[in-house]
Amino acid sequence: AERMLAEQFQVARTSVREAIQALVALDLIERRGNRSYVVEQLPGSDLPAADRRKKAMRSLLEARRVMEVTLFELASTRATARERAETLAMARRPPPQRLDEFARADREFHSCIARACSNSVLNELSGRILEALSQADLSAQVLLGIGADSDPSEIIAGAAAEHLAIAEAYAAGDVEAMLAAVEAHIGTKDGGYGIARRMAR
Repeated sequence: AERMLAEQFQVARTSVREAIQALVALDLIERRGNRSYVVEQLPGSDLPAADRRKKAMRSLLEARRVMEVTLFELASTRATARERAETLAMARRPPPQRLDEFARADREFHSCIARACSNSVLNELSGRILEALSQADLSAQVLLGIGADSDPSEIIAGAAAEHLAIAEAYAAGDVEAMLAAVEAHIGTKDGGYGIARRMAR
């Protein structure tokens, strides 16, 4: 039930409701009456028909954002000292300058923190979303939310700086600062996940 999920993850019921709606759109959750259940067999990552592709991509990007806020919040309180140190070391590396290489590094960074949430179910769902996005034949420029008139080097540098801010708060065990940095990185700004808003138009 939404109430039980909200209590378990210590988030607002509206956040739970939005997450469930995104997962229902991905056919990972099904509604039965007023309850939600994980489907008995998870669907593959094949894209829908071409006329539904835009909606599917928007759903995937929205689901990733909702999932990662929850995963990062859990990881911020459950990660081991070693996991925190590994993430910080990763964020301190010079970022790749090619878009496709940085897109892979970005995924590695996010996955590293997500694994530390110690919740195999959430990790499975998050992995499904990332897998679907990686198979969606989207360019690194689209996945990173870089517009045609944007300077890729500036976007990469900005995202790398945001990774470092997240990692430093994470390593220090500062949950509040980490979540603020996460929201700045994957929130409503027109970068990274800003592509989801552009696709919604």
